[in-house]
Amino acid sequence: VRDLAARAAFADAASAHDAGRSEEVQRALSDAIRRAPWDRFYHEAAAAWSWNTQAESATAHLRVALETSPAWPSEFATYNLAWLELARGSPEASSLFARAARLAPHRTGVFLGRGLALAAAGDQAGADDAFAHQILADPRVVTLSIWDQPGLSSRWSEIRGRIRVVATELNRLLTDDNERQRLRYVEALTLWWREPGSVALADLIALAPASAREQLHAIGTARAAGEGLWQGGAAWSALGDAWASGQPTAEMPPAWHEAVRQRLDEARNFREFVTMPPSDALRRGYRVGRGGYRIVMRHPASPDIFDYPVFEENLLLAPHLNALFPARGWIPGAVWRALDDAKGEWSKQ
Repeated sequence: VRDLAARAAFADAASAHDAGRSEEVQRALSDAIRRAPWDRFYHEAAAAWSWNTQAESATAHLRVALETSPAWPSEFATYNLAWLELARGSPEASSLFARAARLAPHRTGVFLGRGLALAAAGDQAGADDAFAHQILADPRVVTLSIWDQPGLSSRWSEIRGRIRVVATELNRLLTDDNERQRLRYVEALTLWWREPGSVALADLIALAPASAREQLHAIGTARAAGEGLWQGGAAWSALGDAWASGQPTAEMPPAWHEAVRQRLDEARNFREFVTMPPSDALRRGYRVGRGGYRIVMRHPASPDIFDYPVFEENLLLAPHLNALFPARGWIPGAVWRALDDAKGEWSKQ
C-alpha cells in the first residue's frame, strides 16, 4: 500500500515537473520518499530534475541513493555524483569515477571524467592513462574539440604513448581474433586521425573492416576538389559534395554555412576538411538520457531521466561516424574489469 501511495505521489511530481511547477515537484517527491524510503529511484529522479538549479540538493539526493542499497550500488548515483564533485573541485571525484568505471565502463565519458579529476588533483600520469582508456573505449571521441584544448593538446604525446600501452594490455585480455584486429584498427585510426603521416593510409585500410575501407581511401587520397571521391553513402557523399564544390550543400542547415566555408578555406585536402575539430557552430552540447533505467528500477511510467554532464557532439560528422568508428562499448565490460583487476589502478583509493 505504501509503495502504491509513493508511486501515486511520484506521478504527481512527474506531472508537476513537466508543467514547470517546481514547488509542487518538491512536495510530491518528499511525499514519495517518505512513503517508500527504500526506493532510491525517487532520490535519483529528484537529483536529475535539479541538475541546473540545485546542485547541492542533487548531490544530497545522490548520496542518500548510495546509502539506500549499499549491497546493490547505484551506478547512476555514483557516476553523476562523480561529475558533480568534479564540478566543485572535490578530491573525492577521482575515487567516485574509479567506482563508476568499475560498475559501468561503457558509460559515456566515465574515463574522461576520471582523467579530468586526476589532472585536477595533480596526477598527470594517471590522467593520461585515463584519457587513453577513454579513447579506446569510445574511439569517436577523437573527433571532438576537447583534445585541442590547451590542457589536453599539450599532453597529446603522453596520451598517445598510453594508448599504445593500454592497447597492448587489452590485446592480452581479448580472446577473439576479430576483436584483436579491431583493437589494432582503432589504435591506428586514432593516430591517423590526430597525426597526419603517423600511420600509412594503406596500413590503416589493411586493418579496417570492409565497411570502412572505401571511406578511408576517399578521405585519405582526395587532394584537389572532387578528386578521389566516391558515389556511395549519402551521408559521406554530402561532405564529398561540399568539398568538390567548395560550398556548403543545400542539405546543410544555414547556421552551418559560414563555419563550413571557413573549414573549406582552411583545409588543404579532404582529410583535413573532415578531421579538423568542430567550431562552435558545428557542435552542440547534450545530456545522455537513461531511457531504460526507469524500466530496470521498476518505474516504467516515469519520464526519462538524464545524466548530469553535458557532452559535445560533432554535428558535421555525427551522421557519418558509424562507418569508421566502433560504437562506444565495443570492448566488453568484463575485459575492462579484468584489466582493472590486473592493474589495480582504477579502484585503488
